[in-house]
Amino acid sequence: MDAAAAGEPDRPSAGGLADGIGLDASPTPATTTAADWHLIDGTYDRLGQLDGLRTPTLVVGGRQDVLTPPRYATYLAGHLPDAELVLLDDADHWLPFVSPERVGPHVQRFLDRLGNDGARPSSA
Repeated sequence: MDAAAAGEPDRPSAGGLADGIGLDASPTPATTTAADWHLIDGTYDRLGQLDGLRTPTLVVGGRQDVLTPPRYATYLAGHLPDAELVLLDDADHWLPFVSPERVGPHVQRFLDRLGNDGARPSSA
């Protein structure tokens, strides 16, 4: 079954990504980026296994992320059994590096809700 038939988001092409993400500004070496792109060529795909994960997950994305558009974060959060989605305005792919102060409070709130043992507190 192809990705579209499975309801999975369209995958961007590597050429389109290079133009849209400003590779010159990337803190990641070009060789690492190239190796990552080789992994996303369709041979490393675990989207069909998301529903088997039982770990509470915080999915954080930027609404202006060209490398990993918000539809991917939305897809992940919608297919992970215990996920919370946070999409931040005026934020791109480098959000955790450029503005950790915007991501940190969401992570801290998520961890606080999990409790000390890593399990979600009961609602009782």
